[in-house]
Amino acid sequence: MPVIGKLSALQVKHAGPGKYGDGGGLWLYVRRSGSRSWVFRYTWRGKERSMGLGPWPDVGLARARELAQEARQLLRNGVDPISYRRTQTKKVPTFRVCAERYLRSHAPGWSNAKTPKHWRGSLERHVFPYVGDMPVNAIETAHVVEVLKRLWFDRPEMGSRVRGRMERILSWAAVQGYRDPLNPARWRGHLDQLLPAPTKVRRVEHYKHIPYQELPGVLKRIRTMPGIAPAIHGPDRGTRNRGTAGGVVRDRPGERPVDHPRPEDEGGEGTQGAAVQAGRGAAQGHATSCRQR
Repeated sequence: MPVIGKLSALQVKHAGPGKYGDGGGLWLYVRRSGSRSWVFRYTWRGKERSMGLGPWPDVGLARARELAQEARQLLRNGVDPISYRRTQTKKVPTFRVCAERYLRSHAPGWSNAKTPKHWRGSLERHVFPYVGDMPVNAIETAHVVEVLKRLWFDRPEMGSRVRGRMERILSWAAVQGYRDPLNPARWRGHLDQLLPAPTKVRRVEHYKHIPYQELPGVLKRIRTMPGIAPAIHGPDRGTRNRGTAGGVVRDRPGERPVDHPRPEDEGGEGTQGAAVQAGRGAAQGHATSCRQR
């Protein structure tokens, strides 16, 4: 493990021209003029890179070590410190703005003229409502999963398209220096650990809907089906020809009989039960009057 913290405050102050390593990639550069500055040196994808951390004494030894530690943490996370710093200093656009710029730059190369329209439609419906107004460098894996889980299990094909489109837009933003290159929408080795493959998701089959114009005819056919409960007949069930025998109500021949309501089921207590009883008494009195005539 490399030694870190080799320099002292006095060495930093009195060192002559040259380069002095503090360990862990942190260096103090002293010029012939006597000016001093901090530099973080590291290797990124096989190439040596140097990132300035600021002049001494504006940036002291302790602060320079903190900045170097932050840079080493970025490297451990697979992020280039210089690219990351650029994303922090530039004015970062929203995901919606990046998507529009991506489409403008790539649409001329697409063979199908309708492709940009399809892209915009899917982004407007499924992505922009959730992350469209976020700075593009603030979008993380959790945001991508939040967008995809609304599609992944009901419409896996569309979910896969949306993921691919988000990945391309975020990659474009990284190349522009708006965010770090670690793409939160990438599939292999990342989202494939959180979501099943689209080809393995069972497609949900929904029943077809009935246009409301056809609903009366459908209900009419249902009413003629044997075994359907009389409740499906609606408000006109009491006007149909029915006969009673042994306390059983029969709607028509061949249908399942329905038990006649018992008095205690009609609400023996309260206003509902009283109304039922009153209605029954009125009907009986009317029938007796008719027979007497």
